[in-house]
Amino acid sequence: MQADVIVCGGGPAGISAALAAAASGAKTVLLEAVGCLGGVWTAGLLGYILDPKPESAVTQLLVSELERVGGEKRWGEFNRFGNWATNSFVYDPEALKWILEQECLKQGITVQLYTRVCSVVKDSARHITSVITESKSGRQAWSAPVFIDATGDGDLGALAGCSFHVGRPESGEVQPVTLMCLITSPYPDRLLTHSHGSGGPRPLVSMQAAGINPSYGSPLVLRIRNDLFAFMMNHHYASAMNAGELSVATFRARNEVHETIRTLRAAGGTWEGVQVVATASQIGVREGRRLKGLTEVQVQDLIDGRIHDDAVCKATFPIDVHSTRKDSHVPFDPDNKIRSKPYDIPLRALIAADVDNLLMAGRCISGDFLAHSSYRVTGNSIPTGEAVGCLAALASRRGENASVIPFEDVSASMRALNDSLVPQLALV
Repeated sequence: MQADVIVCGGGPAGISAALAAAASGAKTVLLEAVGCLGGVWTAGLLGYILDPKPESAVTQLLVSELERVGGEKRWGEFNRFGNWATNSFVYDPEALKWILEQECLKQGITVQLYTRVCSVVKDSARHITSVITESKSGRQAWSAPVFIDATGDGDLGALAGCSFHVGRPESGEVQPVTLMCLITSPYPDRLLTHSHGSGGPRPLVSMQAAGINPSYGSPLVLRIRNDLFAFMMNHHYASAMNAGELSVATFRARNEVHETIRTLRAAGGTWEGVQVVATASQIGVREGRRLKGLTEVQVQDLIDGRIHDDAVCKATFPIDVHSTRKDSHVPFDPDNKIRSKPYDIPLRALIAADVDNLLMAGRCISGDFLAHSSYRVTGNSIPTGEAVGCLAALASRRGENASVIPFEDVSASMRALNDSLVPQLALV
């Protein structure tokens, strides 16, 4: 199939890129490996969006639609890490699945689920002509002048021969994966005392009182609506690029979820009658490949609060490295000695250095290990997706490499998304 822009990966970054490209007039294809759009938001049951951008058209669109269908609950500030307060909000994952599908249909995006990118075709070392996918439909080729890697793990970039980094520079160790779950209780007000933002005791205290020491040392309970809660309780270790390791980690994490809830339910009190509603069908991966871009977001940028002329957004989430060691719950910077500030993510970090017609969005953009631990949250994935979606549409229409498109044109295209995507603004 021929398109103007092909987006690989239908998670937060890919959805945003596809909506932006289509709204900018590009014939857009969105390819996703699982059976729903939204990635960690939906298949991963994350339940909350950290660091959303009020000026982002896609963020405004999602908040507006979630409010319309009753699937959003505002949080306000998330200040768990001590550096600064960052905005966030909780949402209903099932409602968001439906919204994302409907918005893609409205924009005329060709979406194919159950489809994984497995190879690329290039006519030179620096130019992709097609991506090759495998699915129930067999092997298919998808051609376009511009491609966007929103796979999270940099799968497309790696297949195309891009340079990349993984994990800590000295060891390659990566942050753990987490399997989220949804739980319910006949006594939601009891569970609400442990919910984030309630001011009550952290869930770890009552979990340990019941004899449970979760693999994640800072478990989190989030009220989605009424008696429905999202629960983050586990840390397991696997390479995002190894299906065998991810399978083992998923089994272990799902077992931990069910055994933990069974034990807590038996303990009664706060946890009396608690039940598992669902475990995520996709384990949550914090880091995979970081593809090499025209520039790199570095930890010193966070410390300095660096400003760029080609900023696509200002990230306000602090450094957040979940322990990379199985035998330790201690975070990277327990004494909060690295004081970071809000900083810009530049468009150049979203443009592949090694392939001329490849752009990146989400957590696979160009950055170092510590900076990645901040910009990886999904509120930042949205504007990076919007930026490359607009840039891809411009590059495709003009027949030019993305690197030569003036940033002023990209910025103007991003501002125009407010008119094409959000008729009535609903600021976060």
